[in-house]
Amino acid sequence: MATCAMCGKTISANEMQKDVVSGVFANLLGANAKYMPNVMQGLAMKCERCGAWICNSCAVSNAQRSGAGMLKHENCGGMFVNP
Repeated sequence: MATCAMCGKTISANEMQKDVVSGVFANLLGANAKYMPNVMQGLAMKCERCGAWICNSCAVSNAQRSGAGMLKHENCGGMFVNP
């Protein structure tokens, strides 16, 4: 279990499981697929630099606000990626 770095929500083990992004989704996004919030599977994202987690809800809402889809972890400068 982990805690979301943005909202403080407890992230369950199911949300942290390493699942492969669906083939169609991955093909559309190419190399950027690992940096996009995984809306289809509702999985949390993990910072590739410091290991902090962000819940899928925060990932999706922040990606929509930024317009970029990719999420930078402001605390350490890393990027949140799909586990």
